[in-house]
Amino acid sequence: MKQSFSVLFFLFFILVLISFTSCYNDNEATLYGTNTTTTCDTTVATFAAVISPIILNNCATPSCHNAASAASSSGVNLSSYTTIQKYLKTNNTLFFGTINQSSGYDPMPKGTSKLAACDINKLVAWYNRGLPNN
Repeated sequence: MKQSFSVLFFLFFILVLISFTSCYNDNEATLYGTNTTTTCDTTVATFAAVISPIILNNCATPSCHNAASAASSSGVNLSSYTTIQKYLKTNNTLFFGTINQSSGYDPMPKGTSKLAACDINKLVAWYNRGLPNN
């Protein structure tokens, strides 16, 4: 009887040991964390592929700084390379102050949230490279 109790105890112990060690669920995010760092590549910020879509989607919208509404939006027309280049050459401080929503500037885009930091960085990098039409 004592021997069968010992065998049962031993088997129970092994069963408990196996149950605690056999079901372990790893996932990559738990083990290594998630990469929340995103990079903002400003070196590929060409006018046609990157800058123009940012401005057309956020600034030169139908109700704002496009050719048709320029008269009602302080005369600012940002609908083409030529008009954007001309405006930024003479009003770069105003432009970057408004899109950064800096104190003392009318925050743009009006009525929406601030542009993504990466988009602003791309605009600045493009401006600093001399506003190339690429």
